[in-house]
Amino acid sequence: MYYVLSSLQIRQGYQLFKIDNSLTKNYSAGSLYLFMAYRFIPFLYEIQLILDWTITQTSLTLTEWFNLNEIFSKFYISKITFMALEKKQIG
Repeated sequence: MYYVLSSLQIRQGYQLFKIDNSLTKNYSAGSLYLFMAYRFIPFLYEIQLILDWTITQTSLTLTEWFNLNEIFSKFYISKITFMALEKKQIG
């Protein structure tokens, strides 16, 4: 049974999953605080990155994957900060 299912999966192709961080879908202060709390929990963020890197087809090394996610995190935080500054009234 295992070989039948494996051969069907190989013949029809592996299903591709889009890895998306559900914490970074919304751009609000609440989601920013939740994202920051998630990042401060020891080893949770790192374990999630290692698991994502393991199942993703990529040519990046693990160090490059960490750097890429760090850049994405900084962009996410910056976008929310600038959105908050845009709402602030001048004068």
